Amino acid sequence: MTRVIKQVTLQMKKPTAINFLPTQGAAIVSTPAFHCPEAVLKNPSSENRSACLNGVIRLFRLGADEELRALDPNIFINMDTRQFPDHLISLLMDYGMFRGEVFTTIVAARDLQAAMLTALEDHGAFRFEDPVTGQPDLDFDPGIPFKNYREALPLCAKLLRERAHPGNLDKADILEIKYNIMGGKLKLASAIADKGLLRNPEVAYFHYAKTLLANPTIGLRSAKNGLKCKESTPAEGEGGRWEEGVAFVTSAWKDSNVFIEEAPPDNRYMSQVLYWNILLGIVIRGPELSDDLKEIQPSLQKLSQADDFKTKVYRLSILKTQLRKAQEAVIKRFAGAVAEWGNVSPDSNSDSGYKEVQNEDRDELTLNRFLDDLHLPDKGCAAKTTSAYPKVNTNRVVREPECSAEEVPTTALTSPQKNLSVNSKGGEIGPGEDDKRMKEEEN
Repeated sequence: MTRVIKQVTLQMKKPTAINFLPTQGAAIVSTPAFHCPEAVLKNPSSENRSACLNGVIRLFRLGADEELRALDPNIFINMDTRQFPDHLISLLMDYGMFRGEVFTTIVAARDLQAAMLTALEDHGAFRFEDPVTGQPDLDFDPGIPFKNYREALPLCAKLLRERAHPGNLDKADILEIKYNIMGGKLKLASAIADKGLLRNPEVAYFHYAKTLLANPTIGLRSAKNGLKCKESTPAEGEGGRWEEGVAFVTSAWKDSNVFIEEAPPDNRYMSQVLYWNILLGIVIRGPELSDDLKEIQPSLQKLSQADDFKTKVYRLSILKTQLRKAQEAVIKRFAGAVAEWGNVSPDSNSDSGYKEVQNEDRDELTLNRFLDDLHLPDKGCAAKTTSAYPKVNTNRVVREPECSAEEVPTTALTSPQKNLSVNSKGGEIGPGEDDKRMKEEEN
């Protein structure tokens, strides 16, 4: 891998590199290398910035601490508000002392204890009074044949079966399957689903019940058949996926801004939201940012305040989670990365060398055709030939097969030399002068 990174970075820095080589090179080095991914976060291309953010985050997946999901209630019971630092008290006063999470949690815990004591007295039921004595009637029976939602499902299924309509039979089976799934009886739910499939194989919920079984072969086959049902949401093909991705990222960044603006400063999740806010803000704003990232200093200041609340109020240590490590790496290395790679990454936004491949067999990319050809992966690397870049010129791209056993797909290797020829299927090529030159450099 070291030799691959060395050769890729060498070709990326050459002024004669073709237009989309920096993009493909960034996809290769984004996971195992430092500096380059951080620099591409300032690239004019949002596609390149997103790919490198993914690489930076995944770089710290191993060895990272797990995020804290819930706080120990004893933290609030033993908390002494008189020991809060002055600058944190000032932040709470500006927001509203009794609107902060610490105080609302303590009040909610008090109300919960009162509700639990009341439930022990009346068991959560409405008290009917005797019209003569005026005393509560504790023996009142409302006459309902079930006590909770799950117990009502088989009764509803029985009523549907009595109506003897084909559609009602499917609905009755669905209710019984739901009842058994909630009770953990997956085999019984699958048996009911098998009977329902004999009557109507177009009910996706029957296939869903079979996907819950422990056998992966049956689960995958059932999921495939369920996606082919008429009532399933139709596939939209490949159109709109990039636009939807941009919309999701932008929406997540805006939601994080609203959370930071409206949530209490002592909110336990403030630091996690700020991690995403900083990283997504860099990806979205990209080339607008200065090298010293002064535009995100307000978010960094809020992160420092959130850390103070966590260590001095909640008495917790700062966990080195995957997102925190990624955020710290970007902030620490951004300026140096831009200085090292700034003359390379901006050129990767040029579209002059792109030529979108027109798909003549677009009908073959529909969902049904794909599902008909879906198989469990065999041992080895027998997957179909694919390309990692959606906009390429097939006359100048060498496609390598994608290994189903690998987590990251192989990237298309590109070359500007004319003597590198590609067959119509994007497979084998003949040896060219560029191959010989690279071998000499390696030796």
